[in-house]
Amino acid sequence: MTREGGAATFAETQAKGLKVMHRRSVYSLPPSRALGWAAALVVAFWGALPGWANPVEVSTYTDGSLKAAGLRVSEGAIRLTLDEAISIALSRNLGLVVERYGQRQLGLGIDQEKGFYDLLLSSDLGYSENSSLNSNRLVQADSITAKNTSLSLGLAQKTPWGGSASFSFSSNRRETSDPTAIQNPSYNANARLGISQSLLKGFGREATDRGLLVARLADKSGRQGFEIAVADLIQRVEDAYWEVVEARNQLNVAQEGLALAEELHRRNKIQVEVGTSAPLELIQSEATVASRQVDIIQAKTRVGNANDSLRQLLNLEQGEAWDLDVIPETDPASPQIEVTLAEGIAAAIKTRPEILRQNIEVDRLQLLARIARNQALPTLDLTAGYGASGLAGTIRNPNPGPGEPAEIKSDFSDALKQLRDRDFDGWSVGLSFSYPLQNRSARAAVALADIDVGRAKTQLAQLEQQVITEVRTAVRQVQAAWQQIQSAGISRRLQEKNLQAEQKRYENGMSTSFQVTQIQDDLTLAKSQEVSAIASYRRALAGYYRSIGSLLRETGVQLVQPGPPAATK
Repeated sequence: MTREGGAATFAETQAKGLKVMHRRSVYSLPPSRALGWAAALVVAFWGALPGWANPVEVSTYTDGSLKAAGLRVSEGAIRLTLDEAISIALSRNLGLVVERYGQRQLGLGIDQEKGFYDLLLSSDLGYSENSSLNSNRLVQADSITAKNTSLSLGLAQKTPWGGSASFSFSSNRRETSDPTAIQNPSYNANARLGISQSLLKGFGREATDRGLLVARLADKSGRQGFEIAVADLIQRVEDAYWEVVEARNQLNVAQEGLALAEELHRRNKIQVEVGTSAPLELIQSEATVASRQVDIIQAKTRVGNANDSLRQLLNLEQGEAWDLDVIPETDPASPQIEVTLAEGIAAAIKTRPEILRQNIEVDRLQLLARIARNQALPTLDLTAGYGASGLAGTIRNPNPGPGEPAEIKSDFSDALKQLRDRDFDGWSVGLSFSYPLQNRSARAAVALADIDVGRAKTQLAQLEQQVITEVRTAVRQVQAAWQQIQSAGISRRLQEKNLQAEQKRYENGMSTSFQVTQIQDDLTLAKSQEVSAIASYRRALAGYYRSIGSLLRETGVQLVQPGPPAATK
């Protein structure tokens, strides 16, 4: 059992993955008003039970593919509930697919800015060999050859408060053919740890994380923009769906009008044949039948146009889906839903995604203004470092004494041991200061940032006024549409009674077919107005929920952001 169909419909919907059910109830009112209200209460009670509604989860990311439409085709027509129409549109509408690509880009933008803190690894490996003309008379060789092998490694890391830390290690091996060299080959190793910290300009998380903070605010703003697009699509789908419902019901009204006209024309034929009516009556009724046939042609055209508008929003594939008739299965009849202006305005100011997005824009500009003030400060940077070195190699003793070795040998491991034991170390610390005396560029940037903040706040106030006006208009439209339903219903019932009375007068020879035709026209008009009023009420309700920012909640739609895109994992 569902709110919009039987068990079979529910099973078919679940099988197609269309997890759709409105949180607000859609009621069907039978002819008896008492029974209708009783049915509404039962549906409302069951709708409040846990697990009754299965919300539609709409992903803010897309993989570029379009989900299957999941249409239910029966007896040569597409059977479609409002929930199914919304679900199909949310998964297949091309405009929403484009919005999802934008959301994916914003999510990747955050990861891109996080790269600012990526640990940087650097390395250099080199080898060189150089020959030069010998200028040393003590060396009996035409040239001297020197070979040099070097290796360096480095790590650098940005810190969240406007600083950086680095570690470097370098080693070198040098060998020469010069026999007079004191140390040959020679090994050296160096290690150094350094830090740099901004103390004024560039100090703090906001100045350091500017790109990341702006990217996160852009992502939040994008989510609100995506919600705006989803809400706009849902409202357009609802409007198109109720337009289909109204067009089909108007076609039924036109067909009923044609049936009344044909019945009157049949009776006129009989009365003309028996001589109780003049032939003029037959001409009058025949003209009415022709007029009703024109109304049916126009009504069928409206049905076709409404079907095409709905198909376009659902992004159905060209082919069979565009040739089959669309049969809406959701009953447009609804009980009166109380709307309160004050509560609607309060809800809109709190939940409208347009206002939330503008608040995010104000936050972004205020952040940039604070960063601009930071950039107007003098530059004062602290630097500090500590390092150690080691040196080893084969040392030649040109004049060894008794018992002294001709050379002392050591290798790279000895240089590393000196480095480890910090036999030879050193440290440094320093401050660097700079400040442009006029500082005109930075001061102008602060002034411009303050102007942007003021403009954004004014735009927020303007947007709030616009939203309040929209809510007031939506409330009036809902109330007026409900009143039109009541008035149209009364008018239709009175016209039905009026036609019955006039038909009896006509049968008794106390009226003419022209008068009956006029009352038939009045009844057709009253039925048409009632059909329009009912559809207008459903559209007005969608517009009201859209104006207060609760259309997604009312239609059971939830936006989900499924973790980082695959490219960043």
